Amino acid sequence: MADPLGWRSDVARDENFGLDETTSWDEETGAEAVIEAFFRVPALPVFVWPCDSSRIEESIQFRTLITRFESGREQRRAKGIGRRRWRIRLRKDQADIEAIWGFYLARQGPVEPFWWEHPVTGEALLVRFAERLSRRVLWRAVHEVALELVEVR
Repeated sequence: MADPLGWRSDVARDENFGLDETTSWDEETGAEAVIEAFFRVPALPVFVWPCDSSRIEESIQFRTLITRFESGREQRRAKGIGRRRWRIRLRKDQADIEAIWGFYLARQGPVEPFWWEHPVTGEALLVRFAERLSRRVLWRAVHEVALELVEVR
């Protein structure tokens, strides 16, 4: 996965990997504490289930403020930068679908952001779920989940 925070390329050559000399962990420390110390940001989860690039629909949404005048002319202004969106359909076994469902519930639907790697570009993106996640059983062994991701800026 691409480096989401753009660390300098020689950080691995540092004796302490860019960490304070007093940084240490005991055997009980979880990965979140290590990530927070190294990256200096709270650890965010990663959506780890691979996506088939042929089953992804990508779009971009621009928010535009339109003012209409009595003369019939319009003035348009951008309200921020456009956000990319992805509609994804995944066909997985029941265990993976249950794990994805649990991941969605743990993020409280569209509330918490997470990292996702774009399957075509390899770009690490900070995204959140759109409003809903749907799932259905195609055959007893194959399940399908449909989800939409929204870029977080």
